[in-house]
Order: sequence, then structure tokens, then C-alpha cells
Amino acid sequence: MSSDQAWRTGHRAALPPTLISGAITILCCAVCIVVPALRTPASVIVMSVILLGGALLSIPAAHRAVRRAESEG
Repeated sequence: MSSDQAWRTGHRAALPPTLISGAITILCCAVCIVVPALRTPASVIVMSVILLGGALLSIPAAHRAVRRAESEG
């Protein structure tokens, strides 16, 4: 949050892991809807971990991108 540019750079770098984990979660949810045997609490936990993992991976990606941009500029 040091500047608007750093904010945009960080969010741009955080987008891929967030989108990938979101897409995987959506795909898993669709499979669970189609396959009744997978509608269990365990599948919800697995999908939550995948989604949370993407969010957690986006944090260091954003920080690295901002540090790299600051060192270049």
C-alpha cells in the first residue's frame, strides 16, 4: 500500500494463483454436483484448502512483484 502503482502491481501478480485455485475449486464443485458419492464434508474441506492455498500463495507473489518493481524503478 506504499503507492497506487505498488497496489496495482501486487494485485496483478496475485491474480494467477487466485484464479487457478478458484478454477480448480469450481471444477471440483461441479464434479461433486455430478457425482453424489463425493458430496461429503471431506470434499468441502479439500476444496476449502485448495481455495485458501491459492490465496496464501498470492501473498508472497504480490510481495515479490512489488519489491522487484521498487528495485527496478
